Amino acid sequence: MPLSQETIDLLRDEAYLALNRQTLTAAIKAVSSRIKQLKESRPPFGVLASRKTRDAFEAEMQTANENELTFKSRLAKAEMLENWVKQRLRPSIHDYLCGASVEYQRGNDVRLAFDRLIVQVDRYPEYLQAFARDLRALIKVLATGGGRVALAHTRADLRKSAETLDCQALQLEIAGQRIIRAAEGSLFSEIKIHQPAFKAQSALVDQLTKLDDSEAQKCAHQAETEARTFLADGLHRLRTAAEASRSRISHIESDYLEKYWQELRTHAQTHYVEDRDLTEVLHELTERYVGHRQHEESVAHDPLIH
Repeated sequence: MPLSQETIDLLRDEAYLALNRQTLTAAIKAVSSRIKQLKESRPPFGVLASRKTRDAFEAEMQTANENELTFKSRLAKAEMLENWVKQRLRPSIHDYLCGASVEYQRGNDVRLAFDRLIVQVDRYPEYLQAFARDLRALIKVLATGGGRVALAHTRADLRKSAETLDCQALQLEIAGQRIIRAAEGSLFSEIKIHQPAFKAQSALVDQLTKLDDSEAQKCAHQAETEARTFLADGLHRLRTAAEASRSRISHIESDYLEKYWQELRTHAQTHYVEDRDLTEVLHELTERYVGHRQHEESVAHDPLIH
């Protein structure tokens, strides 16, 4: 898949501006050094100094100062234009890599997998809270001796909430496996995920039915404490870790893009740049930049478009 002509043109502009910046930086350094030398070698201007000597020194100093200001002004302009070109080049290269690089494309797959995981994480508290609430209800019935009918209803509610919670934990695990499969063997294989601590709560309900009331009450109380602790802190840490891993995708993509961009810069400086007057190029790019900004502003204020 070839680069678009727009991208090639922007790479050429960037190469010329980089040359401008390097040339102007060297020129500023040289003229600044010359100004320093002039100041240090300034002749003693007194009654014995000739008018010719004073005029020659002042003329050279004025020329050096003017050159320095001119070079700095051009450098500021070149840097401004370079930033503008980079702002346009980055999304252009991103679009190219999305279509041309299988490695780069995997980032979007991993990102979508993380989006699904975060949706599951956000749903999880509702089911965990229901499970903790049903544990509390069981503890109350066991403590007050509410009778067989109340105990049977409470256990049935607890089993239902435990099975629903296990189902949600399974959905989280599946979402995590999707991330692993999407990232495996790619640039993003370093990305890690964290699974929730709560699993197989239906087995806990089975265990509670086999214990006497006192032991069942203790076991249910411990399970409720763990559930509410995870609600208060564990889910936040799980979501924070998932979002941090998701953000890492963008950093990996950016590193990959920058590395490829540097290869494009090297190619552009070798193949796209011609032997031209850099001042003329800077003037040409300035006119183009101003024209582009005027067009953007006219579009932004056009009532027919908005």
